Amino acid sequence: MLTFVRFWTASLRQAAIFSKTFLQPQIRSESWDSVDYEGYTRPASHSLCLSHQEEEEEWGRSFQSGIGSTSSLCTEEEEEEEETRFSSKPEAAAGGGAVGGGENYEGDDETSMAEPATFCRRRSARSSQTQQLKEENAALRRTVRELQRRAEVNERRASQLSEELLQRRRQEEKEAQDLESMVHSVEQNLHLMTRRAVKAENAVSKLKAELQQLQAEVDSLRAENNGLKSMESQVVMTMRQNAQVASDYLNKMASHAHSSIRQLLGEAETLRLVSQLLQSIDKISSLNSES
Repeated sequence: MLTFVRFWTASLRQAAIFSKTFLQPQIRSESWDSVDYEGYTRPASHSLCLSHQEEEEEWGRSFQSGIGSTSSLCTEEEEEEEETRFSSKPEAAAGGGAVGGGENYEGDDETSMAEPATFCRRRSARSSQTQQLKEENAALRRTVRELQRRAEVNERRASQLSEELLQRRRQEEKEAQDLESMVHSVEQNLHLMTRRAVKAENAVSKLKAELQQLQAEVDSLRAENNGLKSMESQVVMTMRQNAQVASDYLNKMASHAHSSIRQLLGEAETLRLVSQLLQSIDKISSLNSES
């Protein structure tokens, strides 16, 4: 009986070492449902445990070291518990005697059959905890990604706002410079307009003095014009009288000239007749000489 218990304990240890050494690295490529140890078949829940381990190894690369250390510690503790349990059972079986040997053997067999189920349940509990941790880790990663995205968005927004602030400050500085230059130009224009106004006032005062002087000259010229008009009226009267006398004289001269012209025309006719007469006498004398 003690030999059988020791053999069973050794087989369990070899199975644990085999599963930890060979089966865990091959979880990604192999899936199995049962392993036989001396005619005993493990339930299908062990395959579920291995599938959870496969998902754990595929997903949790960053947590594989911590989880592996935890699982190794748990496995070592379970092995110690199993070793203590099986080491205590042979002692109890040896102290009980030969009468209850068959019953103890059957109880040890049932206990040994219940151990893999307990081990699988513990593994499934650990895998569920691992799955929960993976889900929490995934949620935290999503939260971190969302926070990073929001931080990037906020950073871009802050950079945009800083650029807009710089542009607005530059624009405000430019507007302030433009306003200052405009105020300076307005002040210069005001000074220039003040000077022009002073010059205009001086010119107006000078023009007023000149206007008064010209008004006095106009008055004097108007008086002189009135005097000239009166003198002109006298001259006009004299000129009219002289023109009348000259007209009468010219009329007389014209009539005398007309009579003289008539007389000259008459004398010219007489002279023409005398000339014709002399020509006829010359012709007669020439005829007589020829004959």
